[in-house]
This record gives sequence, C-alpha cells and structure tokens, in this order.
Amino acid sequence: MEERKAVLSKALDITGWMSKAELSFLADVASKSKIILEIGSYQGRSTRALADNTDGKVYAIDTWNYQIYGVIESGMTTYNAFYCNLYNHIKSGKVIMHRGTWRDYFASDYDFIFIDGDHTYESARHDIDKALRHLKPSGIIAGHDYCESWPGVVKAVDELIGKFNLTETIWWAQKS
Repeated sequence: MEERKAVLSKALDITGWMSKAELSFLADVASKSKIILEIGSYQGRSTRALADNTDGKVYAIDTWNYQIYGVIESGMTTYNAFYCNLYNHIKSGKVIMHRGTWRDYFASDYDFIFIDGDHTYESARHDIDKALRHLKPSGIIAGHDYCESWPGVVKAVDELIGKFNLTETIWWAQKS
C-alpha cells in the first residue's frame, strides 16, 4: 500500500500558530482516523489539515470568541473566517461545527481527539480528562502548546497523561 502524502497547502494559507511539522503530524494521524474531534479551531488552520487528510469526519468545537494577547477579536470575525476557510468541507458534511465549549458538547467515541482550547490549567485538565473518557481504545489524544509559555497545559498534561510523545509543541499519546 502506497503511503499517502499529506495535503497541507490550504492549511498553510490560514492564519494560526501551527508549524508545518505540527500540521504534518495532524495530517498523518487524520489519514488513519475516521472520527476526529478538535477542541479549539480558531480560523481553521489545524481543522483544514485534519479535514484535507481524513476520509472520515471532523467535529470542530469552538466558541469563536477570542482574546489573544490581550486584544479581543470579534467572534463573528473568527467564526466567519473559519466558515470561509472550511466551506467546502462544512457543506459536504465532512466538518461538523459546534459553537460552544467541550463542557456543553455531547460526546461520542473518537479515533483522534486534538485539544487546543482554553490553555488555563483548569480548562486543559477538564478537556484532557473528558477526552480520555471518549477516546476509543487505541485512539490518539493530542494537544497543542506544551511549552513554558503555557504552564497550565504543561501541568495538566504531566498530571493526566504521564508518558507522551512530542512533535514540536504537540504532545500526544495512544490510549492503551
């Protein structure tokens, strides 16, 4: 079987903080996953990498209301950017949007869960804990921003995941 080459060109054109190596990691895991949950989508850079590389579905949860570096961005601005950036996948049903939080989202069982939501310790801990309960056996859990700039993420991952792998600032582990 021939290995599939990651499709990243459209993702790389979308505003966001994910590096090409991180997007490649997401694309690779997505290519092996049918039911993907993304917690935190911003304008869709990572969502696009997931959707362009899976034959399954991507459930994107976000409030699309942002305060980044002390500046509040309009929820409609980020929501509209996400919608435009993922329009073809939303219309085809490959990407299913949920405007809200993981706390109020009805969960299912997922092959891959990617967490890049609220980076506070409390939120990161909640997101990881709930994700672990809704991840299929042998599924992959991962998250963004495991670095000293985000101590809440680091603390929550260290406490709940224990042994994990790193791809730049993406932490990830396979459920046993």
